[in-house]
Amino acid sequence: MVDKNVVHEYLHLVDFDVLDPKKYDLVEITITDKKKFSDIENSKIDSPNDAERYEDLLGLSMSELNALIEELREKEANTNSNNGAKYYTIKRLDAEKYLEQLKSKG
Repeated sequence: MVDKNVVHEYLHLVDFDVLDPKKYDLVEITITDKKKFSDIENSKIDSPNDAERYEDLLGLSMSELNALIEELREKEANTNSNNGAKYYTIKRLDAEKYLEQLKSKG
């Protein structure tokens, strides 16, 4: 793959006149938001209270579980996948499973 914006530089670098379309795909690479990646890399994994806060689901009502599930979804989306999104995903899935159990009991 070669970025459409740098084809001329690439041709000059490899000393070609044209790119063989059978070997190269032209793509358009979007500009990276460096600040976003910096924020993700420097974000905290879990606050100390999260482990305790999401531990006991059994005492929660259905509305509290729904609110918790939404909160966990938001934390999943805003957490670096290498630094803790799995924790929030597991807790969300546990909460969803427990909520389904409560719904099936009536």
